[in-house]
Amino acid sequence: MKRKWFAQFTDFMNSSIRAPLSLTSKVLQQIKKDLEPAFSTTFQKFILSQLVAGVATLFVCPQFGVSLTKMSGHHFIHSVMAYGDWACAALCASIFIGASSLISVFVLSRAEMRVLRTKPLVSIALPPLVYLLVFIVMRKPDAANAEVFMSPSYLATWYLVAVGIVVITLFSKKRSLLH
Repeated sequence: MKRKWFAQFTDFMNSSIRAPLSLTSKVLQQIKKDLEPAFSTTFQKFILSQLVAGVATLFVCPQFGVSLTKMSGHHFIHSVMAYGDWACAALCASIFIGASSLISVFVLSRAEMRVLRTKPLVSIALPPLVYLLVFIVMRKPDAANAEVFMSPSYLATWYLVAVGIVVITLFSKKRSLLH
C-alpha cells in the first residue's frame, strides 16, 4: 500500500502538469505564515492568553480585597505568610503566572513559542515586570499585610519566580492542543 502511494506521488511529481503560479505563491505564503508567524501578532496572543487566566487568578489574591479562598475569616494565602513574605510572593507568582503560562502553552503553537523565544527581553522579562507594576498600582492599601506586598524581598521573589515560570513555559516541548 505504501509503495503504491509513493509511486503515485512520484508520477505526480514527474508529470509536466504544474499548478498555476498564483496558487503556488499563495500556498507558499501560507506555509511561511504558519512556520514563521509575526512576532507582534504572536506576542499579542501570548499576552491576551496570560491576561485572561491572570484575571481569573486574582480571585485568590487577598492583596486586592477580592478572594474566594477565605477560611475561618483568614485567607489561605495568609497561612503561607508564616514562612515569610518570600514564600507568599513565590506562591502568588506561581499561581498568577503559572496559570497564565499554562493557558499560553495550550493556545500557542510551537512556531509561535519559537518566535517568542527570539526576543527574550520582550517575551520573558517584560510581561512579569508589567504585571508586577500593575499589581503595585492596583493593590488595596488597607488589605491585611499590605506593607508586605511592597517589601523588596516580596517584589524581587515575585518577579524572579514569574520570569522563571515564563522561561519554563516558552522552552517547554509541549504541543499545543489547538494546533
